Amino acid sequence: MSTLKGKEIIDVPNRSPENRETKPITNYKIVKGMEPEVFTTKGAKKQRKSILGPCDTFDYDFKTNQLWYNLIVPVVSFAMKFGWRIKVEGKNNVPKKGNYVLMPNHISHMDAFLAGVLLAPRSAPNAIGDEKLFKNKFFRIFAEHLNGFPVRKGAKNMNIVNYAASRINSGSSMLWFPEGKRHKKPWINKCSQGKLGSGMLAHLVKAPIIPAYIGGAEFAMPVGKRITWGRGPRSLQLTLKYGKPVPLDDLRKLPQSPETSKLIVDRIIQKIEELRPKSPYRIQKTKQKQTYKQAKKRLFESQKYDKDYLIMK
Repeated sequence: MSTLKGKEIIDVPNRSPENRETKPITNYKIVKGMEPEVFTTKGAKKQRKSILGPCDTFDYDFKTNQLWYNLIVPVVSFAMKFGWRIKVEGKNNVPKKGNYVLMPNHISHMDAFLAGVLLAPRSAPNAIGDEKLFKNKFFRIFAEHLNGFPVRKGAKNMNIVNYAASRINSGSSMLWFPEGKRHKKPWINKCSQGKLGSGMLAHLVKAPIIPAYIGGAEFAMPVGKRITWGRGPRSLQLTLKYGKPVPLDDLRKLPQSPETSKLIVDRIIQKIEELRPKSPYRIQKTKQKQTYKQAKKRLFESQKYDKDYLIMK
């Protein structure tokens, strides 16, 4: 097996869309020019995948594709409205012209599609996706046409924040989850603590920050489970509320620091919570002696929903 000796290896720096000479914005090492000889031997494709992931091979210099977004969105939107009852409020709060940063709560893998596809014909948002999802070639093709790009979970690399900020300040819109990851216990009925990187992003950009609340997606696609229609098409209701831009002018005047980022992301989370319905998060129990906790556990752990369950609105 050959080594990388003699070949130029670069530690990927931060970059912006204006700088086309830099490489992908991750903290992973990639080979510039020619790949190791091991990739040309038997089983090269499998070996290549074990060494380089989607983040290493993705073209982060991509241009936002508005055309494909406008073509795909009506189809996806129709399919979603056929499978679930979708209630949308506050869509006029999202700018019809110009860019924006959409920041919703995160409870399901459906969130990005639900929050992003119903905005057409507005500016097509870029969106982050877990690198693991991009390993599926069909998802990758679909995501790329909808302006998705991968990030490596757990890398804790702030370069991704700078990269996203540079795209936004260059005119692109962005879908960004301030919680950083899905809420695995949505019945708590409260957002997780916001990430400092989300506050830093909001501090660096000039575009309006639009808070959004998503409800019901945790039933349509629970964490670790497949998509379901519940007891049948349109038996589950998905709620999507877009809020007014978060006022951040006072905080953006403060110097960049972890404390400033914390103040900003806390305000964003607060605005999301203001969009959350005041009614309690309820699930009807199927057995008289069944506790509320047992009912929730059975619902979320089951591969298919029991027909006796009723999601209270």
